[in-house]
Amino acid sequence: MVSICKLACDTKQATLAVTITASSRMITPVLVFKGMLGGDITTQDLATYPCSCMYAWQSLAWMD
Repeated sequence: MVSICKLACDTKQATLAVTITASSRMITPVLVFKGMLGGDITTQDLATYPCSCMYAWQSLAWMD
């Protein structure tokens, strides 16, 4: 689990999966946040995140 720091007083728990193929091509990263779809990250922060990543939510930020 990685703690992502946006501001000094704002941290989010998340898991980041980055995959690179044998031909050195990077597959779209997946960032799984701790929380629920429709929570603060979705309603307040998601619009500020880059489009080059897939985003998901899970109660413990696990990739299951």
